[in-house]
Amino acid sequence: MLTLTEILAALHPHGVVAASITGPVTIARQLAGPDPVPADALETAALDCGDVLAALAAALLGRGAREIVVWESAAGDLAPGALADVHAPILRRLGLAEAGGLITGPEAVRHAGYARWAAPTGGEGAALIEPAAFAGRATLAEALASAAATAGTGGVLLSHGPVPGDCDLAALGALAEIRDDHEGGTP
Repeated sequence: MLTLTEILAALHPHGVVAASITGPVTIARQLAGPDPVPADALETAALDCGDVLAALAAALLGRGAREIVVWESAAGDLAPGALADVHAPILRRLGLAEAGGLITGPEAVRHAGYARWAAPTGGEGAALIEPAAFAGRATLAEALASAAATAGTGGVLLSHGPVPGDCDLAALGALAEIRDDHEGGTP
């Protein structure tokens, strides 16, 4: 992951290289397994994960990433203040590096402190595109228009999962043309 970030930064010195990390609450929830976890225990584990992920974010930023995308699929039973505390170390690293930060996840993570938020139901400064949209040019164009309206001017558009291997290559080519028309910006 670090080496790939460094290679991409070298290949695109004037572009924005974004690195993705799984969110601290999501990792803490996965480590807990299927058993219910008391909110205070989840918070403690998530705080520890936030510290470790801050070090990973710093390493990625040190290798050339200019934005960190945090995929937080589980907000758990954490109160908004606790959720902000869990993400504080990551946000501190982003601030020190003067880097951008974006969080994806449910409504509960919307106010965790990141400049941008994206979810399947909406977003602020960012939006998600479902992988099924890559099935053809028309579906991708429709999804891009909708996502761009959600993200707003200068917003970030992300695929909400891997682009299918059997996607329409012409649709991907059209996406590259859109990017080139906007000089690397979001449509």
